[in-house]
Amino acid sequence: ANGSADGVVRVQISAESGGRGYGRAADDSWELVEIHPVPAPRVLTLAILEPGDAPVPALPSVKSCSAVAHVLCARAAARRGAEEAVRVAGGHVLEASASNLFWIHDGVLCTPSASLPLYPGVTRSVVLHVAREAGWEIREAEFDRAVLVRAGSAFLTNAVRGVEPVAVLEGSPLEWPHELEALRESVQAARIEGGLPVPS
Repeated sequence: ANGSADGVVRVQISAESGGRGYGRAADDSWELVEIHPVPAPRVLTLAILEPGDAPVPALPSVKSCSAVAHVLCARAAARRGAEEAVRVAGGHVLEASASNLFWIHDGVLCTPSASLPLYPGVTRSVVLHVAREAGWEIREAEFDRAVLVRAGSAFLTNAVRGVEPVAVLEGSPLEWPHELEALRESVQAARIEGGLPVPS
């Protein structure tokens, strides 16, 4: 439609407008199709929000069109001068506006538990699978802010963007060791095999 052979397509189907109730004819619907270019890779500046800075989605483990909490999280990141920000609730770090969070602490790959109010994304699952296959020690748990602040390296994952290294966390530069680059490349290979986009 837009002359591109590569991109990201989102299709949304909804009931036709017209009155309340659920007794609608099967053909009373509309479709919204959005086409966007594959996003360019980013190296991120990441902020950690205070508990009241951005709300947790009402149904965090459900991917829906209700995006107010994600919009407010992204705006909170912009207010802090960062590309992304990590939500905090109940004293625990959760996720960014539209990404899952990983970091290295004492050689262990850490990520917030999927039992917390967050969306356990597709690429998060790929990272965990690939990391286990490569022999990484992994810890999925409830972490407080202080644990993340002590991270030596960190990255975010998203189904469209893949693995995005964090260059600066709360004003402190982070490393990107070759072990993490090898993990990122393995995740990219798994994503290509699974038909997911990989930013070039």
